[in-house]
Amino acid sequence: MARQLFRWLFISVALAALATLVVVGGLLIFGIRAPAPTPPPAAETVAAETPASSSDARLTSQEAALPVASEAAPPVAAPGKKSFVILQIGDSHTAADLFTGEVRDRLQASFGKGGLFLPPGIPKVGVQSAEFTIKAGDAWTYNAMASTDEPEHFWLSGYTATATSTGAVVSFSAAGQQAFDSIDVSFLKSPGGGRAEILLDGEIVDQVMLDGRPGEPLIKRLLPATGTVGSFKTLEIRSASAGKVEFSGVFIDQRQTGLSYLSVGFPGARVTVLNRISRENLSDDMARLNPDMLVIAFGTNEGFDDNLDLDKYRKTYGDILTAFRQARPDLALVMIGPPPGARQENTCANVRNACGSSPVPAACWAQPPKLAAVREAVMAVAKQFNATYWDWGSVLPSACDLEQGRLGDPALFGPDRVHLTGRGYRESADAFSRILEPMVGRALRGQ
Repeated sequence: MARQLFRWLFISVALAALATLVVVGGLLIFGIRAPAPTPPPAAETVAAETPASSSDARLTSQEAALPVASEAAPPVAAPGKKSFVILQIGDSHTAADLFTGEVRDRLQASFGKGGLFLPPGIPKVGVQSAEFTIKAGDAWTYNAMASTDEPEHFWLSGYTATATSTGAVVSFSAAGQQAFDSIDVSFLKSPGGGRAEILLDGEIVDQVMLDGRPGEPLIKRLLPATGTVGSFKTLEIRSASAGKVEFSGVFIDQRQTGLSYLSVGFPGARVTVLNRISRENLSDDMARLNPDMLVIAFGTNEGFDDNLDLDKYRKTYGDILTAFRQARPDLALVMIGPPPGARQENTCANVRNACGSSPVPAACWAQPPKLAAVREAVMAVAKQFNATYWDWGSVLPSACDLEQGRLGDPALFGPDRVHLTGRGYRESADAFSRILEPMVGRALRGQ
């Protein structure tokens, strides 16, 4: 899916020198195990790594300063406001950052712009960022949490990118200056692991040596040398040797000016994909990311499984939410029921229709029989956990409409009658933002 219109709202800031490079023994959302600093003081929160090269040394001096940008400083949050972090985890509706990108835009227009995180390149069709253009060379290969049984090797990003040749590059480019108070680039070590370079706006600002125990996490944190907020336009990760370079993503933290809407999505996945993360890694992710609210949005793929065990599904969903709550007891939960959908059957015989009428001749589209039941199960789990529940179907054409080919005018659903058009995601984001905005407002006011 391709987003038709990305609205880039970032205002640039004077770009300061980068300082304080750190390694922490563990991995959070894109890779470390440590309590989340807000904002992170360099000397107190993490231990400084011994410089591995002259580039490391330059970062600790004024000679490392990047050119000062001429643009205005980033907006300052209104008096009384503080940062607020929302994490949304879901399936392909989340992964493409179409719906989530629109929600982010609307909430940040009210509460100011915060941070975000980025996948390690282009791990799978349908995984993208609404805020950055991501490019990756063919030398990178990817492993996905959803297709392996290595719970210790993956974190909430769900993917790792690997290169074994010199000069492989993944680049992240913003339309304008991206503000930050820290940038974490997360790597994994391996025996005989190679060397990687981190570049900001074309300048090598740090490098890492990745020889170590298999899967041992390593993070490089970049902090502005002066003030509390820096900015950049392009971030690059580049392999600098023939040894194995593996990284799991980038977390851009920005808690100075408002709301962060972070999204992690897995195309084709069910909520059970979260069982592939070890509970320790999940706890570490949540401690570092420190979200105020979790939005969880699965159910479409479960609804297309005619053999789904609904009792087991409810229990599994509840166990996963319990793990999140154990990691963050005060976490606000918002659960999204899956949107309507229809699939084309091989034969019109015995097709069960949502509206009781005959299918369009020769079309044989029907709502999958478990989709409505999954929606009811999600609602029941939301009630069990005192979570806010939002029925996505309340703002979209019904299952009956989809069966009959009424996709909206203009169309809100694409031709697969599962995924939405750009307009469909925008209108959905309008409705969902109206649910979240008062919740965020009350939280920021301390109510």
